[in-house]
Amino acid sequence: MKKLADFDPRSPAEESLFKNAVSGEIAIISQTRPEKATNENTVRASFIRWLALGGDTEHPLHAHGVQLKGACIIEQLDLKNAQVNADLILANCNIETEIILTGMRLNCSLSLEGSLCAGITADRAQIAGSVFLRDDFICTRTVRLLGATIGGDLACNKATFSVPAGGNAIDAGRAQIAGNVFLSKGFVCMNRVWLLGATIGSDLDCSNSTFTVPIGQEAIVVNGALITGNVLLRDGFNCNTKVCLAASQIKGGLVFTNNPSAVCIDLSNAHAAFMQTDLAAWAADSHLAGFSYDGIREFNWSKQDCLNWLAKQRIDDYGNEAAPQFFKPQPWQQLIKTLRRMGHK
Repeated sequence: MKKLADFDPRSPAEESLFKNAVSGEIAIISQTRPEKATNENTVRASFIRWLALGGDTEHPLHAHGVQLKGACIIEQLDLKNAQVNADLILANCNIETEIILTGMRLNCSLSLEGSLCAGITADRAQIAGSVFLRDDFICTRTVRLLGATIGGDLACNKATFSVPAGGNAIDAGRAQIAGNVFLSKGFVCMNRVWLLGATIGSDLDCSNSTFTVPIGQEAIVVNGALITGNVLLRDGFNCNTKVCLAASQIKGGLVFTNNPSAVCIDLSNAHAAFMQTDLAAWAADSHLAGFSYDGIREFNWSKQDCLNWLAKQRIDDYGNEAAPQFFKPQPWQQLIKTLRRMGHK
């Protein structure tokens, strides 16, 4: 085990972090995120790693974990395959390089609230608590959580992901998230969110979010996912391309309403316990073939509204007089069956 003398705090920020990590307090270097590194606010990633791994026998990490606010973190924070037994909180920090957490086992929570980060790689990580990338968190490279396990929430509300075109903003395929996935309350994303085959224990909440994705690329891909709660695309959900939920199982409801513009959505072979929506939410070329649902909440559509909704389908499923062979009757039969069950003619 490396001792404190091997690292020897080299800045006032590291001195503060060391004292507070041992005593269980948060080291506040600044209340706001610094724009650049100085002699006073710099903390080495290797020093954070030493503390996160428990410090040494003479200076053990307090059970409250590493708690740092308002610092510039230099070098690369590499905790690949590490065992970390307390919270890792780096709030309002300027983190100059990608964070490596591949295969890490974290028995508490990870928080980068308000920080500026150049990407995270955490494939196969096991995080017992929540992951907080929220409250003015900014990421300029991909957050990778492929096959990761999160025991709480993945909270990205009020965050900005400005990942360059061509990559995923969040890549969490096959991830298992026991709580909610929050991409909401001012979440802004400039590239795709990938949740293919993920398991979400509660809601996927995209309320009041903005996705501005290169044309021809899907904004959110949740195909083949299991979502125990609701999928919330409501109250200001703004997306310039397509949302894909094909073959997903939504144990709660699809709530798709009160948005500034229509969005194309792929629900082919998906299932939801209920649907709550308004006609204005749906853009043309949506995929409804195979989509099943057990009920419709707050249903107030006229017969013409129903026909107009079905006409939002892509031509390959809806057909026309020139190409009747493309017609798929399932979306019509599903709506008829559901309305009859609800007592409508």
